[in-house]
Amino acid sequence: MDPSKKILILYASAGHGHEKAARAILEACRELQGVNAQAVDTISLVSPFFGNLYRQSYLLQIHYVPWLWGIFYYACDVSWVYGVIRWVRRAMNAALAGRLERFILEERPDAVIATHFLSVEVTSHLKEQGRINTKLLSVITDYLPHHVWLAKGVDLYAVALPETKEKLM
Repeated sequence: MDPSKKILILYASAGHGHEKAARAILEACRELQGVNAQAVDTISLVSPFFGNLYRQSYLLQIHYVPWLWGIFYYACDVSWVYGVIRWVRRAMNAALAGRLERFILEERPDAVIATHFLSVEVTSHLKEQGRINTKLLSVITDYLPHHVWLAKGVDLYAVALPETKEKLM
């Protein structure tokens, strides 16, 4: 790899899976000669109120009312429901993730490796607008693909299971 290649690994510190995946990727990147890689928590780059609310509500739901999380998770993966939610999500990310967008624009990475769907959507949007020309790798940390992970600007998906790959096709 070209020593001037800059890789930005974006994760969210809600739960631990996204961060652990990002740290493993960062460690692998550091073994490559001359690759400039850094891992950044996207929650630290969104509105502090929203970041804390997101993190706390996720943890409360999975610990105390996992059935409620399940309802949200599966409902958002229904095509017509996500068709509506997608516009709400874009508006929310536009309002709350301005610092994340500015960070990506300032860093001008050659590649973004996203282990959380927030950074997939934000980076994809910047690519669609023509504001960045970077490769976008979406590392799906769920067992199966979900609508929130999919975006037009993704160049490559990385999955853990053959079944996940089959569902993407």
